[in-house]
Amino acid sequence: MRREENLSRVCIVLVQPEDCQNIGSVCRAAKTMGIGRLKIVGRSQFDESRVRQLSVHAYDLFERKMLFPTLDDALASSSLSVAFTRRNGKFRKGASKSPSDLAEMLRGFPPGEVNLVFGRESDGLTDDEVRACNMVCTIETSSAFPSLNLSQAVQIAAYNLFVGLDDYAGALSSDHVGAAVRRRVDEVVSDACDMLADISYFKESSDECDNFRIFLRDGIMRGAFSEREVERIGRFFRKVHDISKYKSGVGK
Repeated sequence: MRREENLSRVCIVLVQPEDCQNIGSVCRAAKTMGIGRLKIVGRSQFDESRVRQLSVHAYDLFERKMLFPTLDDALASSSLSVAFTRRNGKFRKGASKSPSDLAEMLRGFPPGEVNLVFGRESDGLTDDEVRACNMVCTIETSSAFPSLNLSQAVQIAAYNLFVGLDDYAGALSSDHVGAAVRRRVDEVVSDACDMLADISYFKESSDECDNFRIFLRDGIMRGAFSEREVERIGRFFRKVHDISKYKSGVGK
């Protein structure tokens, strides 16, 4: 896959950005590295003069922006979503990748939309927003002053993808089966968890079911399963459910 093709499927997602000038700077940072797609979550009103002031010749990226009320809505069409955060904590997905590691991973990732998710300038992404993504990417910084400006973080991420997704031999052909989209994966995973709950697989009064749903969803999406493979996973859980019901006497 050529670098331009690989970068064309990358989308910058800004969650409730607070400063319109920062949005402009993000547009410039992304476009200089060949990324031309922008999603904005939770905001619909903008001071366009402030955006234009710092976007300069990248203002067209802002003009083509896609607006979404929630992060889940924004990620519905994605085949992989990556939360950029420096903090550790619950739902932070354990070990995270560096931007260069992410670029290496995406070199062999099949066709499909890749969303890079960035949080608010003041406090970044919430635990639930990180949980909505499939993996975490962390930009290493000095412990003396670890905070990066939003557009600086986007610039570092975009630069690493631009360098790492150069043309390479043995790349995927254009007719390669693409990765399943988040919307379909969520449907299959939700059905699977419902069936497991129906056969009392999960402990009552616990978050075991929800945690398993996130685990299964993220594993499928990081593994870039095709829609056909996702359907097969769904059939597997259906068969487990039906066999369990039959053996318990429900299906007899």
